Amino acid sequence: MNFQRKLLLLVFLMLLGVLLWPKAEEAPAPETAIQDQGAAPSGSSLPPDPGFDDQDLAYLKDQGLARPIKQLLTDLLAHPDLLPQQEAGETPFVFVERQLRLLNRRWLLVDFTNTQRSGQALYAFEVTAEGQIEWQLLDYYLNEQAAEESS
Repeated sequence: MNFQRKLLLLVFLMLLGVLLWPKAEEAPAPETAIQDQGAAPSGSSLPPDPGFDDQDLAYLKDQGLARPIKQLLTDLLAHPDLLPQQEAGETPFVFVERQLRLLNRRWLLVDFTNTQRSGQALYAFEVTAEGQIEWQLLDYYLNEQAAEESS
């Protein structure tokens, strides 16, 4: 009887250990990780979004983007003229690279800031037959409080 109690206690402790042992973080799916699509500027990465899936990735590749996520990020960052206009005398807005979310095969949401204000912008994009990316600012939201206060 004493042996059975010890065996039962040992099994219970093993089950408890398995349930409570921290699990290793799963690696991001290659389709939604920039590091698998090629290095992005300044080590930025797009967080996976439930709306962006394997079908969207395949669609963008079929449109001529060999590395869709990296190419979209790089192309948008090269177009600061797509940011909303700042007020006179205000520091120009810049994209916040780590706050860029690819929503689906057509839309991208990104944060922007300067020393005074911050906001978010929604962009539509289309890949031309030549493989170029055309952007359109659909809408933006501008926080009225100072960027430093919202951090």
